[in-house]
Amino acid sequence: MRTTIVLLGPILFLAGCGRNAKSYLDKGNQLFAEGKYADASINYRNCLKRAPRWGEAHYRLGLAELKQQNSYVAVEEFRTAVELTPDRDDFRVQLADAALNLYQTDTSKPKALYDQVAGTADYLLKRNPNSFDGLRFHADVLAMDGRLDEALAIYKKADAIKPFEPQVVLGMTQILFRLNQPAEAETLAREFLAKHKDVGRVYDVLLGYLIQTKRMPEAESLLKSKVANMPKDPYPILQLATFYRKFQGEPEMSRTLQTILSDPQDFPTGHALVGDFYASFGQWDDALEQYKQGLQSKDRTTYQKKMASVYAALHKRDEAIAELDEVVKASPEDLDARLRRALLLRESGDPKKLDLAVADLSALVQKRPTGPALRYNLGLALLAKGDVKSAHAQMAESARLQRDYVAPRVILAEMALKSRNYADAMRIAGEVLAVEPNNSDAKLWRCEALLGTQSLTQAHTELEMLHRQFPESLNVNLNLAFLATLEKRYRDAESQYLRLYKPGQKDMRPLEGLIQVYGAENQIDKGLKLTEQEVKIAPDSRPARLLLAATAIRAGKLDMAIQQYEWLLSNDPRSVEAYASLGEVYQLKGDLNSALVSFQKARELVPNDPRILGIVAMLQTASGQNKEAIASYRQQLAANPEDGIAMNNLAFRLAEAGTDLDQALSLAEAAQRKLPNNADIADTLAWVYVKKGLNESAIQILNGLLRKYPDSPLLRYHLGVALLQAGKLPEAKAEFIIGLSKKPPKDMAEKMKEIVAKIG
Repeated sequence: MRTTIVLLGPILFLAGCGRNAKSYLDKGNQLFAEGKYADASINYRNCLKRAPRWGEAHYRLGLAELKQQNSYVAVEEFRTAVELTPDRDDFRVQLADAALNLYQTDTSKPKALYDQVAGTADYLLKRNPNSFDGLRFHADVLAMDGRLDEALAIYKKADAIKPFEPQVVLGMTQILFRLNQPAEAETLAREFLAKHKDVGRVYDVLLGYLIQTKRMPEAESLLKSKVANMPKDPYPILQLATFYRKFQGEPEMSRTLQTILSDPQDFPTGHALVGDFYASFGQWDDALEQYKQGLQSKDRTTYQKKMASVYAALHKRDEAIAELDEVVKASPEDLDARLRRALLLRESGDPKKLDLAVADLSALVQKRPTGPALRYNLGLALLAKGDVKSAHAQMAESARLQRDYVAPRVILAEMALKSRNYADAMRIAGEVLAVEPNNSDAKLWRCEALLGTQSLTQAHTELEMLHRQFPESLNVNLNLAFLATLEKRYRDAESQYLRLYKPGQKDMRPLEGLIQVYGAENQIDKGLKLTEQEVKIAPDSRPARLLLAATAIRAGKLDMAIQQYEWLLSNDPRSVEAYASLGEVYQLKGDLNSALVSFQKARELVPNDPRILGIVAMLQTASGQNKEAIASYRQQLAANPEDGIAMNNLAFRLAEAGTDLDQALSLAEAAQRKLPNNADIADTLAWVYVKKGLNESAIQILNGLLRKYPDSPLLRYHLGVALLQAGKLPEAKAEFIIGLSKKPPKDMAEKMKEIVAKIG
């Protein structure tokens, strides 16, 4: 009876009330059998929402994803299926086959996939030394390691157990060719094809050899045999058309393609197949013509999406988006179309289109939260909008979801280096190198992080190793020059940068490095002269103008910098960077009103950027616009509710205004909890206490601060006011007098003098 309960338990669970997991699995299997793999995937995912630990459902989802060319997703689903159902060797074999195929096609050769095949071979052979699948996987691993003779021997052992199995014969044929035994390889392939006429990959291995040895009539004959033996498969026909295109000309190619177009019963998607053929060779007009003819079929949306791909390849982004708009309008749940449209919208750079891209990608992520590529693309769209924090969150989740997915880690590493978070950059580099030990980008991130942390000896060693491997790499050489700058070997650094610098080049980094060296040597005018020369060579170059502006600021020539930013704005009136930079220059000049105007224009373009809002509020305060400053600080805090500095600034402004003191106190206390060692926040809290009449609490805080910062006139002023309100007039007068000796700002000095005069 106990055994019966255990066996029935999962079945009863899966057959619960409502539409149950098993019904979704059965529907998925039906759709899979009909070739509707995307719909099958949706049903398998619905099944897993109800039974997330059902290994069979993960396995079936993996098969459906594999059919849709989503190989990495398939591998993860097969891996989960094996973890949940370790006694199913068929799941384990499918996982190893998928990992093997992916490893063979992925140029980066991920170690995790190699380990999966090797581990499966070991597991199966430990259980049964004569396991057919164990032997063939072992042979595959030996072949990947280049141990060809050993691999051939193991393949032969597997072939003796199950003669003429496709996976084994394919491996044996490939190895025989690699071992320069073409006669044996050709004989084996032809013997196999006499028995198994419909195994395409063996045809392909033999075809490659025939073409390589210029046996063209035999190659043509072999392809015709493949077409005849696989009559309902369009790909041998397309392969023959490719052969004719390359070796005999387009007339034969066109006649071959016509056999697909003239047989709609066997090839109902003929226009798509032929259109894809033309597109693969960049014959865009021919491809479009085929897709347009296909619009009359039942599957209109497929052809619209293909047309969109052609328009995108022709850089006709608006036409591509228009086609996808129609698809989404007709089929709102077409996730593929929404993703394609979102990617095109993201690439446009138009703020309104970016908003739509983010909306589309966010909706897609909601539907497929475990899709690493979706989160990566959403992160790119958010980054294009300037929402760095949200972009980082999406990239981090994308990386977490797939440990061997390098793309999001590239962005995360760049973010970490840009923000000088060198520990994070080192961690990300380590993650990539664990998967791809020879990844040169990750090695370079590591070197840059070492430079950032001043670990110069180690950086020197690792950069020299990279330089030996990639002596012409611009990035490696730039970092070597930067290392020389950090080590104060300025002549070496200048020499290296000059070797890399070519006037008029698009990459400004060598010139930026030179300017850094000249600045360190107090010769910034030399750098300024070079940047002026760059602008003369390329007056419309935005990077050159930006560099000239930055160099002019460093040289103290602020008017020249203003001219550059004004030029940039005349060419791009929506440049937030230019408005913000212009505002910063006006601040340096002491022209706070002009600075405020520039930052307010930046704010109009990015109304919720916390940094811009904070600077606007500060400038509003400086110009006496206290109500406006409070409103700006409130908006800044709304944009980033966890910002302790924004809390502090708003609390101080509210205290100064004498309004909403309860909120000011709440904000100051919250800020102090976030940043308990920040003296400015402690001072704000004390000032709020003063404004609320809690003088003794304020005096206690301010006395503690003054022990650390005895020369602060602001702290002296605040303590003096607290003592005055507490009736301690002599002590208050003493604080004001000391404060006056610390050279306070003019308005504060006048207040202190006035109070001292009244006390007498």
